[in-house]
Amino acid sequence: MKKKTKHFLLSCLVAAPLTLFAQGGGADYGQGSLRYGVKVGSTLNQINNAGMLVGFNGGGFVSYGALDIMDVQGEILYAVSGASQDDYTKYYDGFETTVEGIRFFNRSVSIQSIKVPVMAALKFASSNSGSVVPKLLIGASYSYNFAVFERHDKEYLFPNGEKSIVGNRLENVTSSYESSQVEAIGGVSIDFKTEGGRVFTLDMRYHLGLLNIQKFERPYEGGAQFPSTLAINFATT
Repeated sequence: MKKKTKHFLLSCLVAAPLTLFAQGGGADYGQGSLRYGVKVGSTLNQINNAGMLVGFNGGGFVSYGALDIMDVQGEILYAVSGASQDDYTKYYDGFETTVEGIRFFNRSVSIQSIKVPVMAALKFASSNSGSVVPKLLIGASYSYNFAVFERHDKEYLFPNGEKSIVGNRLENVTSSYESSQVEAIGGVSIDFKTEGGRVFTLDMRYHLGLLNIQKFERPYEGGAQFPSTLAINFATT
């Protein structure tokens, strides 16, 4: 019941701003301007430069013109990230067990998060009146990781040399991962303003995890793990 309540509250956290943002707001630019809207995109994710996993994110944003040359933008996003992981073998030397070890292979981890990025969007003041507004994005993000699942195959190793494979197992490993992550963000975006007053935005940015997300460092799993993400998003006001 507690898990269902937590997931319901997280859904409301994303759904509430989306109800407002879906109306769209503000095509004005320059100091004092305010825009808000929705965004969605796909992500390419890695952990410690291991194999890449395709994910997605979506939610809402608010952008305020703090200066003619800088907007401050905040977002609330639901994101699914993760990565494929290296194979490893866990041995049971010294334990009374019928299994000598278990080899985990074809591993991939899926992380479900609520992300709150805050960025400065730097631009040329002269572009505020134009139909195309390029920006440089610099900022940081806080992520709350509320669910982590690992899919893998297992090969059981027996003392007599026999082996047995169990494939495509899905395991909830949330307790093995830290719930919080802080990321540094860098990227670019381009706003396209229409005559009707709407703004369409394409942005590409890189998220670099600064904290180890592996709660229990195990030598056979490679120790500390740091995620990274390349996100390509489409937004509209």
